[in-house]
This record gives sequence, structure tokens and C-alpha cells, in this order.
Amino acid sequence: MRYCENCGKEIGTDTRYCPSCGTSFGQKQAVPEGSALQTDAEQNKLYGILSYFGFLAFISILAAPKSAFARFHANQGLVLFLTEIFCGITGIILNAVLFAISRRLVFIGTLWSLVWIPLTILSISGIISAAQGTKKELPVIGKFRIIKN
Repeated sequence: MRYCENCGKEIGTDTRYCPSCGTSFGQKQAVPEGSALQTDAEQNKLYGILSYFGFLAFISILAAPKSAFARFHANQGLVLFLTEIFCGITGIILNAVLFAISRRLVFIGTLWSLVWIPLTILSISGIISAAQGTKKELPVIGKFRIIKN
């Protein structure tokens, strides 16, 4: 399943238009000036941006629970945060195992720290999307849903 970029409703994978709001997929449509979606995005940009700073995504959930824009970015931020936690724990375990095998293998575990580069890029991408007032899914991990839109 995928979700409409405009309204957040669940849609089929072969659908070309959102049955809820009529958004066409395959081309980006501008949000009409003064629409409810634009107003929601403008009012909740800060919460969208905060969502990409780890546990601060919970602030977005608590401060703007009815905002589809804030919920979308809070979901993206939480998925990213959980991915970062997973990568951090994996790195610790990897370093411990490699150190137990041989102290010379620790440099391999150090290479694992390079995983933070793409995670940082994903975070910056989400912040830019929120600051622009758009709901753009993060590559690779953006399709996962923790919070219902």
C-alpha cells in the first residue's frame, strides 16, 4: 500500500488519482493558495522540522495531534529515529564481537560508523521537505507507517 502525498489517505499501488482529494500521481501538483492543506502546512512547519531531531518527534505528536502535516513528518521522523537506534545498537554489538575475536578487527567495526552519513542525509532531506511545507516520503524508509495519517 502507498499513501497520497497530498492528503495522506491510503491508496492502491496501481491508482493514478487519489479517490479522496483527486491528486494525480506522476506529476507534482501545487497546493491551491489558501487551502486547508496549505494552512495546515504553514501553521505546523516547526513541528514538521522538529520531527527529524530524534525524540523531538513526540513533541509534534503531542502539540499538533490533528494536523495531517505534523503527523506525516512525525511518522517519518520516528521511523528515522528507530532506524538510527537500530544502527547504533548494531554498531555497538559489531564492535564488541570484533574486539572479542581480535583487536585488529576493530577497524572493520569502525567502518560501520559510515552508516551515519546516509542517515544524516535523510534527516536533512526531511527537514527541507518540512520547511518547504511539502509531504515528501524519505527514500527507502519513508514507506513505513507508525502513526496513522
